[in-house]
Amino acid sequence: MDKLKALFGDKALTYAELEAALKDSKEIKLANLASGQYVDIGKFKQAETQANDLQAQLAQRNRDLAELKKLDAAGIQAQLDTLKGKYADDTRALTVAYPSIERFCADAGYRGTFTFDASQTLGRGVDISEKIKPHE
Repeated sequence: MDKLKALFGDKALTYAELEAALKDSKEIKLANLASGQYVDIGKFKQAETQANDLQAQLAQRNRDLAELKKLDAAGIQAQLDTLKGKYADDTRALTVAYPSIERFCADAGYRGTFTFDASQTLGRGVDISEKIKPHE
């Protein structure tokens, strides 16, 4: 409201005076709400894209869930075994691709499963630090 007060001052304006005062204003923009101009097109497109992405993700999750519901315990186990094999193949490929990596370094939060997996799957040890500080 203060911006409008500054625009009008202490007097009434004709339409022509109002139009001239608003022409160069960067703070006040008028729009015809009936035409839908009250939403910036960039913001609308961004929201529309986000909504479409979320709908696509939800549809994929629904398809994944439907596939999982079709599986029995043996099917789930077979799928798990397949994924474990793929994981093992991928990790072996990484050790071949990066032979210079001899050990890993991690903070205390990675103790346990990560250390075990790195040792058993990759054949690499892990040095655990209580708190890793940024290099200065």
